[in-house]
Amino acid sequence: MLILDKDGIRVRVSFLTINTASGPRVFDTRHFGTGDFVELRDSGCVVKLVKEKYDEISFLGVEVSCDTELLEVPLTLSLEFSPLPTRLLALTNLHIFKQVYEHAMGYYNQVATERTPREPPPPENFPYPRPDLSRVPDPLSHYLSIPAWLYPYHTISIDEIPPYTPFLLSEIPGGHLGFLSLSDITVAYMGPGRLVTVFTGTRLKKLPYTRILAVGAGPDPYILTSLLVKASSIALGFKTRVEKEEPSFIRYLGWCTWNALGLLDLSEDRVLRIVSGLVEKQVPVRYVIIDDGWQVEELETVEAGGYRLVSRILSEIEPDPKKFKSFKTLIDSLKVIGINDVGIWHTINIHWGGITKELAEKTGVSVKPFIGKKGVLPSSEEDWEKMYDKLYSYYEDAGFTFVKVDNQWVSEITNTDSFPAGESARIMQRVLQNSAQKHKLKILNCMSLTPGNLFNYWLSNVTRASIDYVPFWKTGAKLHNFFALYNSVLVSEISYPDYDMFMTYDPYALLHLVFRVLSGGPLYITDRDLEKTNVPLIRKAVLPNGEIVRPDEPAKPTLDILYKNPYSEKVLLKAFTKLREQVIVAAANVNRSGGVIRDVVSLKHVTYRPLTKKYVVYEVFSRDLRVLEDPVEEIVVELGELETEVYVFAPVIDDVAVVGLVDYVLPGYPVWRSDKMVCSKAKGELKYNERGKDNTVLISENTCIEIGG
Repeated sequence: MLILDKDGIRVRVSFLTINTASGPRVFDTRHFGTGDFVELRDSGCVVKLVKEKYDEISFLGVEVSCDTELLEVPLTLSLEFSPLPTRLLALTNLHIFKQVYEHAMGYYNQVATERTPREPPPPENFPYPRPDLSRVPDPLSHYLSIPAWLYPYHTISIDEIPPYTPFLLSEIPGGHLGFLSLSDITVAYMGPGRLVTVFTGTRLKKLPYTRILAVGAGPDPYILTSLLVKASSIALGFKTRVEKEEPSFIRYLGWCTWNALGLLDLSEDRVLRIVSGLVEKQVPVRYVIIDDGWQVEELETVEAGGYRLVSRILSEIEPDPKKFKSFKTLIDSLKVIGINDVGIWHTINIHWGGITKELAEKTGVSVKPFIGKKGVLPSSEEDWEKMYDKLYSYYEDAGFTFVKVDNQWVSEITNTDSFPAGESARIMQRVLQNSAQKHKLKILNCMSLTPGNLFNYWLSNVTRASIDYVPFWKTGAKLHNFFALYNSVLVSEISYPDYDMFMTYDPYALLHLVFRVLSGGPLYITDRDLEKTNVPLIRKAVLPNGEIVRPDEPAKPTLDILYKNPYSEKVLLKAFTKLREQVIVAAANVNRSGGVIRDVVSLKHVTYRPLTKKYVVYEVFSRDLRVLEDPVEEIVVELGELETEVYVFAPVIDDVAVVGLVDYVLPGYPVWRSDKMVCSKAKGELKYNERGKDNTVLISENTCIEIGG
């Protein structure tokens, strides 16, 4: 059955396997043509395949009914492609970095909180992992690995696509081919190779109609991605980033407790000491996140799927009285020193190991078993609503304005005792977002880069774009910004990408700062030692009032590296975005081999068309400025290991190109141009080029000067 037939590009379902308790049923679908509906039958099953179309995007849906039970993975499909893709970018939930990241966090998170690490340092500059496609983890093993994140994976063969891949872009002759595997009633994943796997997590005799795949082709990979996400939002009922309200707190500098205080040092006194100290150093923090570690909890050692872990179970809604007098007193004190917003952390299932039976009784919810003997969860959507209403009423009354909701990957399996995986995730997201809206709380999503979450964000509009930041880890600095930038190809279409917190005295803090600024998402720090806080670094990205400099939209990889891996290949990590009429390109050397990387930056590698025939390009850190007579001229760049530079391409309009205030990562953010006047919301050195001559003048806050006269 053809699901895409456009300009000579064809994608076809060639085989379909129904997995039942009595054995697999295989159907050959190659002989079906271009019709929008196919019905397949054998002695025990009826399968209906449906092709839908939204604008330029094709959708594949399926309905199955059998006389025996369908297994937890009821359906797999094999795809054929013509022509074959030549280069591919897969974003996979397969946890290919699990061991090394657990090792790194175990070491460096201890170093960050001034404790003796429990283990030796993690390896550096190791090869990028290649999934073993001969040993694909079954769904139980996959979910036990905590598949909360996306990882970019580059290949030149469609047969090397990793399992559990929700998003795929590929280069084909004359354009690009893109796929989204969807969360509807079921959760679907691309891979391994040409397969599409459909997951329910429960046994059914009848699988209701569910959309499993969106497919499209086009000349621009980023427009194609936007079309895929927009069409999917219409089909599934979520909203894209540009259709939702931007949470106001992400426009300002924040501070988070996690790497600063961890689980053991978190307390009201320490939060107030650090935040007060930052403000005294004229670091204009405007919001605070109280991360994990505030709870009263019970601990239980449990075993699950061969893993031995300590389950942490919430026993009270209120914070640990040994750490906090109350949340209200903390928030009142923070407001006195200039904090506008305070966020509170919890998991989507309330706490890692759920809640105690005693807490459930207090809140009046019926429960079901979760992990071990002590942890339980609400047993129905109505009970989840009760629990969330109780929790969020308390948060609202205390003065919190947003929640950081972690561990969201479990939404796909939380309710599979009663519902298929996609419906389970939809229930959890419906409860979360409705409750947050009712109690006037914004949401910062975390551990949520799975189809069941991403394709249910009708309200949520900030999402962590990568696995955790690990302080002081050189290889982690390379991988973190690589992951976040490439994951943002998808994530930024759905919500503002969050590149996570960072420490300003991390040796690689400039790299972290630059890519967070270009992300268009939040910028928040997690400093512990105020003597080491790098105030000059912060001032490169933050105005005196706490407002962060931001581009017009989240950055994406430049076109020339979209299908390349900057960690493994000899290319720079390059991100592009725009700021009004300016084009911004950041470049960094994140290659695992170290040494100098020689590359080019050019407007021909971005998706914005030049506004004029002449540009100036300004290098933010070297402060070099040159005139480009040809807007697509290539600029040769050489950067050493973990070095970074930002390039501002400013068009020459009426013989004048305005760069902006030179002290900022985005010089053009504080200024705007109106005819022959340039105005600024901050004071500083204003750089512009007039008739080929560089000029630098001082400008005061909230004033305008005339140029081009």
